[in-house]
Amino acid sequence: MLPGSVFFTYHKYTAMKKIISFLLLCAIVKFSAGQEKEKIEKACLNYLEGFYEGDTTKLIDALKPSLYKFGYVLLSYPFMQN
Repeated sequence: MLPGSVFFTYHKYTAMKKIISFLLLCAIVKFSAGQEKEKIEKACLNYLEGFYEGDTTKLIDALKPSLYKFGYVLLSYPFMQN
């Protein structure tokens, strides 16, 4: 065995550990991102379907109780003349 081979072997295994840890982290993030995406899609669909169908149970599922939703009113429309 060469004197430098122990050093090289140690760093090779350390690098492999880092790579495996990184790949594991990427897999976990991708898996959790997939679950989050499904939750977001469900909330959006519940809101839109609840709004257009008039289904309040879907709206309750999609929105927080603490939400304050505001609209706007145009005071003068371009096609209306005073």
